[in-house]
Amino acid sequence: MTFTYNPLLTSGNAFYLVSRVRVELGDTVKDAGVRPDGANLTDEELTAWLTEENDHVMHTVIRACNALARMWSNQVNITVGPLKEEFSKVAGNWSAMAKSLTEQYGPPMNGGSGFAVASARIDGYSEKAEETGFG
Repeated sequence: MTFTYNPLLTSGNAFYLVSRVRVELGDTVKDAGVRPDGANLTDEELTAWLTEENDHVMHTVIRACNALARMWSNQVNITVGPLKEEFSKVAGNWSAMAKSLTEQYGPPMNGGSGFAVASARIDGYSEKAEETGFG
């Protein structure tokens, strides 16, 4: 599994988009990553998400945030004397970031959070349906 990050890459470089995703996630230091065990997301994971999202950096970031929220969700909180580490908050923070970015950039095309579309009944019977409580 590989790790590539270079903030000086230009758009012609194969790892330019991977580096852009990493900077958005704060996953820019090798072996000091964003996973619960301190590992980095791999280039292969980020490249797969970029491919599935047609190289849309922010949709890929949303996918990564959702994955990180799931990874952190099974971590337990630890209290030892006055020291308290609330790992469950980390999962909530990644989830909140995914939600905020989804509101800004729209949902990812593949594999992001689900979404619903509200519908309204508009046909020859809709007025009667509303009167009877079925609309």
